[in-house]
Amino acid sequence: MKYVLIPVLLSVATVAAVMASGLGSGGGSPESQVIVELQPEEESNVLRQSRLGIVLIPGWDADLRVNGVDIPRDQLNRNLDLGEIMFQPGEGRAVEALPPGNNCISATYWQLATGPEQSFVRSWCFNAN
Repeated sequence: MKYVLIPVLLSVATVAAVMASGLGSGGGSPESQVIVELQPEEESNVLRQSRLGIVLIPGWDADLRVNGVDIPRDQLNRNLDLGEIMFQPGEGRAVEALPPGNNCISATYWQLATGPEQSFVRSWCFNAN
């Protein structure tokens, strides 16, 4: 019986810690506490081959979608020690070049301790020349 209780108590403690930190899904988005930088910046002008991504505080991960195209995880440059999740358009990639004009990125991000089941989304747009 006590061997069953230990995982249950650990799960309850984890949920309590996440909720106390204000990062639980019921408390809204943790965006201002977690997102360090968007690349490119929202509403900026960039070249069609510019590096795209998000920088998060350590302990978080993300997936990217560019103009509605899911970027495969093996095409993302991840440096989770620095919180960087980046994508470089190029030949043979999910997005070879950004089309001229308005482009949008969506980052689905989550805390490594809880996994993608408790994720948040940040979308932003910019212009490519």
